Amino acid sequence: MKKKRVYSFENISKDSSLFRKATGREVDCFRELFSFLNLGDNCGNIKFYEPSKEQVFDSLSSSDKKSGPKPKLSPVNHLFLLLVWLKNGITLSYTSWLFDTSKSTVSRYLITWINFLYFSLGSLPIWPSKEKYKRLCQKVFKGHILQQDAYLIVLNYFASIHLL
Repeated sequence: MKKKRVYSFENISKDSSLFRKATGREVDCFRELFSFLNLGDNCGNIKFYEPSKEQVFDSLSSSDKKSGPKPKLSPVNHLFLLLVWLKNGITLSYTSWLFDTSKSTVSRYLITWINFLYFSLGSLPIWPSKEKYKRLCQKVFKGHILQQDAYLIVLNYFASIHLL
């Protein structure tokens, strides 16, 4: 009798506090991201990474034949695994133990999903133009030191600093 997975999206998403600690996101935000990604029928829009082949991830069209072995985890658990791994900075060994799969399989899932997210989300504009920042900052910081040609420091969600 196969044991039931304990660390999975289905189990962890029942507790919103635990889910946020594991992924850094709310359950609803996770679900929205997952539905936005448009995985296609039976994940036809994802090309699974195979280390034995030289692959270039330049296309995600559903006309390409999906390669690789059938995944052990469901697609929602693939994304959950990636977010847990990114948020917590845990090793591949520990991630494979959590999700009850081999280290090499975890590595393939991570490579596949990072490439898929790069192509799916990479073209979305996440930063407004420099002119829009200047207009906004002139309103917000009116009366404070802010010159027209000064560099604007913007803190993004992950608290890394970007100079415009």
